[in-house]
Amino acid sequence: PNMAEFVEQSLEELVPVFEQRQATQLLSEKEVNLLVKRCCRYDYRLPKSHRKSEHYLNYGEFLSDLLDLLDERRKSIGYNHN
Repeated sequence: PNMAEFVEQSLEELVPVFEQRQATQLLSEKEVNLLVKRCCRYDYRLPKSHRKSEHYLNYGEFLSDLLDLLDERRKSIGYNHN
């Protein structure tokens, strides 16, 4: 697949996850839109022929920070997903 197809496929997998978090009020609509844009930027950097480990590390750090934020919000509202 070309670059655009790679990014589109990646976003098709992530958007429902973000929307689910919005439905449970862990993310706002504005945050979901921002996350989609940021993930799109990261995804466009990854498949290039001159990949740098820092791109993977930055994307991983971004996603780790997002998981930490979601964990904090779950605790603050008492949301437990089993």
